[in-house]
Amino acid sequence: MSSRPHRSTDSIQVGIQRQIDQAAAKGGGTVILPEGEILLTDALHLRCNVHLRGSARTILRRVPSVASRLVDRVGYGHYEMSVEEPDLFPVGCGVHVFDQLSYGFYTTVASVTGRKGNLIFIDRPFAHDYGPKHDAIAVRIASIIESTDVHDASITDMVLDGNVDETRNHDGCRAAGVYLLRSHRIRISGVEVMNYRGDAVSFQACTDVVVRGCRLHHNSGNAIHPGSGSVRYVIADNGIHDNGGHGIFYCLRSTHSNCRGNRIERNGECGISVGERDSHHLIRDNVITDNGGAGIEFRTFIHQGGNCLRMEDNRIGPNCRKTGDHEVDVAGGHHDLHFIGNDLSPAVGKKTVQIGAGCSAIVFQGNRIGDHPLTAADVDATGSSISFGTIREPLAVGPAMLERDGALHLNIELLPPWDQLAKELGE
Repeated sequence: MSSRPHRSTDSIQVGIQRQIDQAAAKGGGTVILPEGEILLTDALHLRCNVHLRGSARTILRRVPSVASRLVDRVGYGHYEMSVEEPDLFPVGCGVHVFDQLSYGFYTTVASVTGRKGNLIFIDRPFAHDYGPKHDAIAVRIASIIESTDVHDASITDMVLDGNVDETRNHDGCRAAGVYLLRSHRIRISGVEVMNYRGDAVSFQACTDVVVRGCRLHHNSGNAIHPGSGSVRYVIADNGIHDNGGHGIFYCLRSTHSNCRGNRIERNGECGISVGERDSHHLIRDNVITDNGGAGIEFRTFIHQGGNCLRMEDNRIGPNCRKTGDHEVDVAGGHHDLHFIGNDLSPAVGKKTVQIGAGCSAIVFQGNRIGDHPLTAADVDATGSSISFGTIREPLAVGPAMLERDGALHLNIELLPPWDQLAKELGE
């Protein structure tokens, strides 16, 4: 892929991180990445007001991972561990620590800062207790670019190669090719992410993120994973294909997005999956085809589902290559979903729309199956309230409709005005 020889991790990665840190210390700036292949043993850590820019010939490739079991039990909040093979973890490498109980944010993600005999020291405290009882393990792995507690930064024009080799998917709550945590006003554009063992792009507890014009493919997890209360973001004009999980996986109280103009194809699970409390999204002008599951699914929820969504002018199908029977599959109990002007093309032997029992205020307007309108006969909706006709009151969906105090759950008192921010973000 590269016309230049491999670059050593020790000199190039450390030098780039130093440039990023120096730019941040001066109040911000742009760091230009060189062309060629750059091998990484840890993530590049984005900083506030820093803009990371490369080119189509800038290739950040993660080195293969190694793993070693923990010898002793370690406790929450500690920074020290002992492993069977400490020489596998040089200072500066990225490390994940987890065990058989790991799920979501249970995994510790850190960088190695020092060694003392068989002891390894890390820069972040353990997120949980770990030990041999539950087969605790340390894995030398990292995201390719990580942003934690960062604001007003960008990642532009580069190739990120995960160099996939692990047998375990890394949870998108704690890692991805590009991983954002508690970060705000971050723009990702013109970035290709491939071969990562996990999600391509994941942002958790974030606001005002833009993912535009990226190519996300052949990753083992989801392509884009907005979750953990992330609000007011844009996913636009991306090529999302051949990933092992969902194309876009909305996850847990993620609200007020604009998802538009994406091609979502040949992913292993659903094209778009909407989950618990994932509400007020505008999903329009996407092509969603040839995915393993439904084109759009609304997952079964515990208390409150992904309500108040507008799906407009999408081309959906054929999908359900591996599982499911319906292009649009809505679990029971959802409400306030508007389907407007979509073209649906179910595969041979498959169906069009399923609305689970107990759903209400589900409205269809101007949708088509091939050359004829979608009618009630095309929708499996026993025990639910659906209607066909003109929508008189549009739903308050998309980034502009979130109130400025809409991120109180993230301890943000007031968000910046969206109109002003939209111009800065190129919206």
